[in-house]
Amino acid sequence: MDIWLELEKCLKTAGNISFWWRDDDVCAPKKKLITLTNIRYERRLERTLKLLAKYNIPGIFAVIPKNFLEHKGGQFELIQKYNTFIALHGTEHVNKSKTGPKSEFPDDCDVQKTLREILENKTKFEEVFKDRLLPMFVPPFNSICALLKQQLLGNGFAAVSVINAGTHEPYNVDIDFMDWNARKLRPEREILAQIINLIKNGQTTIGFNNHHHAINMCSFKFLEKLVRTLSGFDNVKWVLPF
Repeated sequence: MDIWLELEKCLKTAGNISFWWRDDDVCAPKKKLITLTNIRYERRLERTLKLLAKYNIPGIFAVIPKNFLEHKGGQFELIQKYNTFIALHGTEHVNKSKTGPKSEFPDDCDVQKTLREILENKTKFEEVFKDRLLPMFVPPFNSICALLKQQLLGNGFAAVSVINAGTHEPYNVDIDFMDWNARKLRPEREILAQIINLIKNGQTTIGFNNHHHAINMCSFKFLEKLVRTLSGFDNVKWVLPF
């Protein structure tokens, strides 16, 4: 059976299903220059924002705080224009792990110093974005030391959003669209099969993780078809994961 038809068949018999969308790596350009890379990233961000707005999807855009409020570049303006929800995405989005998997907040990080930096960013972003800044923290590389996570949850954050592994939490994402080895969208059949399997296994809330920087026009056509297909069912809702 065609994988798209299989998805539609699965949705018809699924009962109520909720989807939510997290889109990572909104940022200020490294330099205050008009470069082809910055223009391309801005276009991809706006294309994504337009798609979500068209289908009334309350997407969450994870913003790297470094220089974002100071530069007020094109991506800042787009986030303001589309009045979307945002979450803090680390502080600088750099790998500080000396060994093991990438992490901006490895186990040996200075928890109290890092906590102060994150809370300072939270205060600054709340002044600009008000309640559009959600009490969700998104650590880069989906990695954060347990003690810092605990401290964040005790200091104004309701959730730390990573990738679901083992146990399902509604504020964690389930499906990452990215193939990180190739740095491009995963094969569409693979993504659709994963959605189908989650629904068949009884999951009623499914979180997507997109990275607009890496989505070219061909990949975007797939995302547009996916959103259009899911939104065409009365039993499907797009939600915030709170």
